[in-house]
Amino acid sequence: MTDTPQNHGEVLSKALLPNAFDPLASVSMDTDGAVSWPIAPSALLLMYLTSPEHNRCIHLIAEGAFGGGLVDKDGQPISAMEDLFEQGSAATFVELGIDLGTFGNAFLQVITNNATGRVVALRRLPAITMRRLGRAGFVQTVRDGIGNETRTLFGPEEIIQLRPPCPMGGFYALPDWIAAGNMIKLAQAATEWNAKFFENGAMPEYAMIVKGGQLSDTQKEAARGFFRREFRGLDNAHKTLLLSFDNNEVEVEFKRITAEMKDGDFLKMLDAAQSRVHLAHGVPPRLLGIMHAGQLGGGGEITGQFKMFEDLRLASVRRRTKDQITPLARRLKLAPDALRFRPLDLTAPDTDRQQIKDWLEAEIIDRDEARRLAGIDSETALAKSASGRLSVLAKLLADS
Repeated sequence: MTDTPQNHGEVLSKALLPNAFDPLASVSMDTDGAVSWPIAPSALLLMYLTSPEHNRCIHLIAEGAFGGGLVDKDGQPISAMEDLFEQGSAATFVELGIDLGTFGNAFLQVITNNATGRVVALRRLPAITMRRLGRAGFVQTVRDGIGNETRTLFGPEEIIQLRPPCPMGGFYALPDWIAAGNMIKLAQAATEWNAKFFENGAMPEYAMIVKGGQLSDTQKEAARGFFRREFRGLDNAHKTLLLSFDNNEVEVEFKRITAEMKDGDFLKMLDAAQSRVHLAHGVPPRLLGIMHAGQLGGGGEITGQFKMFEDLRLASVRRRTKDQITPLARRLKLAPDALRFRPLDLTAPDTDRQQIKDWLEAEIIDRDEARRLAGIDSETALAKSASGRLSVLAKLLADS
């Protein structure tokens, strides 16, 4: 892979500045002939690592969309599919969903038997290691601990590339949250500035001025040593710098040389970044623990946000991914309309319990089915019943 930046700040700047964005990525090639990503994957990974809101949104969408795994039209796992995944369909597609959320692209390898052409395994290839070879296929580049590279070529039929809709077209899609990228960058710059502020002694914006005299070399060294060793850190708070002068007219003062920055300005900027990130992802704020003014926080509000998240965000991610793996379903001789990702269950627990009770009274289900639907095994049901508690007590007395 060709994107080997020197530091995190350089990665982020190079990735998001206009001169680093290539709208014609389909004709931009790396030195080894692979098609360049429009934004360096390492820069997209850095944003995942530095923004807690961005990170959490990615995981919420991946878990919400794919955490139920692949099921048939009756909601049962599909054994023909599950046996192909090393960790099961749910774990694999959650990892693919995290790649989709981080990089805008995810790659599923289809492993076949060379003799029969039958699909024998499915596995996720980390998106950060993958590049397109135009229409000729894909290449995976992996580096070991000492920098040696291993390149593996794949034909077009060996990889299913998952991607969101993208107006740019080309061989890669931009992440659908990319409009918030510069806000994430700005919040990270503010955080790093504050960290350097404290690391540098919490006074990087002042100059030491001597009036009516000059510092000797010994005094300069004493001042320099104080600011380097004894001024920084919590253990050195409120320590005093002592300089002696023969001339009583000499004055020493510290003068501000930069504009004053208020902590509140940074907090406001971080709050603004926070709201824009979840907006770009389409994740309701309450799912991130964010409260806005005017929200009462009642159960109805939370339920409404959950339903909006399911109907407008997660359902579209599942539908798109199902469409993109439809050719795989046909290769496995599965009807595409019988394949789906299990959606979230947004029904309130009280409603579920009442529904089970109604079905039981109408003799639609028996008691064992009712217990299973309610998540209660036979031993728990026995212990919770009056006769059951009496029988358990009698058994305990008999054994004592």
